[in-house]
Amino acid sequence: MKILLLGLLLLNINAFAQIAAGVDKDNGLPDAQFGSALMSFKNMKLKSEDRGFKVYTRSSDKLVLEKCKATEIVYRFYNDTLFAIGITVKDMSNAKQLRDYGKKHYGPGEDGTKLNSCAWTGKKTQAVYMESPKKTDATLSIGSKEFGPKRSK
Repeated sequence: MKILLLGLLLLNINAFAQIAAGVDKDNGLPDAQFGSALMSFKNMKLKSEDRGFKVYTRSSDKLVLEKCKATEIVYRFYNDTLFAIGITVKDMSNAKQLRDYGKKHYGPGEDGTKLNSCAWTGKKTQAVYMESPKKTDATLSIGSKEFGPKRSK
């Protein structure tokens, strides 16, 4: 019995390590790495700005992640350093593709019941997939724990 419990514990540790490695390995998107300076990006269009935070879209984005067709990809900067990316889709068939994209790249994740969500937590990066309450759209938010604003303890 103790061997079985130890085996199950090791499997859980390995699964967590894979989840952490998956979300940390990508560190954003292939052409948008967390920690990159705003000035290193081209074709950025400012959507909003508030106290060191800036949100941009990029006119050159193809809005396709493998099989998923996104409606919008936003890039969030803090003090002109990329710290978060939000990918939004507007229909539920693309929502499934977006969730599958997260699971393929980050690992199985931790499914949540609230708003049909899934979360991935790494050492440096975290991601959350969430559907809207009315099931009209979904978002995959990916963020850096290193480059965003520092939280007070």
